Amino acid sequence: MPIFDSFEQMAAVSSGRLDFQTLVEAGHRLPIAFKDYSALMQWAKGLTDFGAWPIGRRRGSNIITIAGQTQFPGRYYRQVWARARYKSYRPAMMEYYHKSTGGLRIGRYDIDHAVASHTLLKQWPDAWVNVLYVEQGINRSIGAMMEKSTSLQIHGNDRILFNAECLLKMFFDRTSRLTYSDVPTYMDAASKRFLTSTSQGATNAETLNAKNILGEIYREINLDPQKNEKLRQGEASLE
Repeated sequence: MPIFDSFEQMAAVSSGRLDFQTLVEAGHRLPIAFKDYSALMQWAKGLTDFGAWPIGRRRGSNIITIAGQTQFPGRYYRQVWARARYKSYRPAMMEYYHKSTGGLRIGRYDIDHAVASHTLLKQWPDAWVNVLYVEQGINRSIGAMMEKSTSLQIHGNDRILFNAECLLKMFFDRTSRLTYSDVPTYMDAASKRFLTSTSQGATNAETLNAKNILGEIYREINLDPQKNEKLRQGEASLE
């Protein structure tokens, strides 16, 4: 597990992950990229008490923070989004992080797009993408590995949802060289971060939701979720 220098550092990095964890367990697969700014705003305005504001003095046409209450009680959303062509997203995210933690160093974490920008821009020249904290060193190796082997799964003609690349970047802790042949092992390790068993304190509904969404992600990269013991147990809908 990651080691943090302080509670504030842990909270700042973990909060982004928790949005994905808790909403997957609530049955919602978050978007991680949109065709353009208009599509992003149309989705974001569905949040209750929706707010969007720039980071520091940077233009809101390049990078923004989006926050609001989701349709699921107790599930709040707060994420940074950037124009996929915007080159200064890392220093902008560092400023956001420093303001959230009172100036702490980011430690062992790196900053990356949820979807590789050069792949995304081939599909949508005006794309916007979720910006995330990821394990240092793992983001580029995972991105390169997955990009060569999978195509973008587009939903509703204008968005990409939480996918295998993003799952591994956020929830798989490893710094050694990765190989595509071992992706099933990496996916299984990342999936353990979600409540897929009532023995973990989850409700039946939460385990069902997590298994179904993780199963969708497995199938998108041509993996059989039935071969993951945690997703297989008691889940007929994945068969």
